[in-house]
Amino acid sequence: MRDFDRSFNRMRRFVIGFIATVFVLILTYWIVVVVILGKVISDPEGAAEKVGGAAKKIQEGFEKGYQDGFGNDTIHIDSVKVE
Repeated sequence: MRDFDRSFNRMRRFVIGFIATVFVLILTYWIVVVVILGKVISDPEGAAEKVGGAAKKIQEGFEKGYQDGFGNDTIHIDSVKVE
């Protein structure tokens, strides 16, 4: 005979662990979204400056001819201008 209590307990621990993991991931996602939105809402100009600075560095890298890391020999630059 199989020991159904042992199998049931093992499955119960697995299900509880799975649900806890999913809950923590969802909670972490919402905390990150709230923190980011809170910073953008409280200081939209500062957030725009940070995003603009990052975009400018990426644009400068493309202009200098850095490789994109995927083995392509050509670099395509979009027509978006960052000032």
